[in-house]
Amino acid sequence: MRDQLFVDVLVVGAGPAGSTVALNLAPFHKVLIVTQSSATSQAVGESLPAAASRLLKDMGLWSSFLEQDHQPHRLSKSLWGSAEPYFNDSIRNLDGDGWHLDRVRFDDWLL
Repeated sequence: MRDQLFVDVLVVGAGPAGSTVALNLAPFHKVLIVTQSSATSQAVGESLPAAASRLLKDMGLWSSFLEQDHQPHRLSKSLWGSAEPYFNDSIRNLDGDGWHLDRVRFDDWLL
């Protein structure tokens, strides 16, 4: 009989959300991540909010993330449901600055 791979959890997608789920479940379950190959170029607006630092610290990944030397972003401009832009600066954010990501490098690190 053929060897079969049994997993408890199948995670589809290895971006920030999928990788976080997999990393948190891996100590307790057999986890398999299925993903497409990495993108080959950086998209405009690839960023990580400051609140992500709490998750990275909780998972023991904070120091490793900082070693990647992603550039901080201190101001974001977004258009959500309105033609008027919304500006959000990090000076009022209790978590501090977010980061501009090299998304390919970041996703490879998460994997």
